[in-house]
Amino acid sequence: MSSMGDLGREINEMRDHPKAAPANNELEQLEARLHEFFDWARGREHPEIREKFKDAFSAEPLHDDVVDALTSGRGAEVRADLPVPPPEPSESPDANS
Repeated sequence: MSSMGDLGREINEMRDHPKAAPANNELEQLEARLHEFFDWARGREHPEIREKFKDAFSAEPLHDDVVDALTSGRGAEVRADLPVPPPEPSESPDANS
């Protein structure tokens, strides 16, 4: 069992030398695809946006206000309203050890 002194030293080490959390590559890839989609959608027709979204992300319908925002270049503002589930967490190679 660690002593309180050991715990304090570990906390100080983390504070003094922070390390970034490991990247969730699947989530980063999804966000990158969405941002590419937002750029592509700017100025496009509603049916074209809906069809491409359906093909690339989800068959769930997009609300008219979301499509309006995508057309006008405000995709980041409606990101939370898009019916895109986050990727499933992948198991680390060490999980089965």
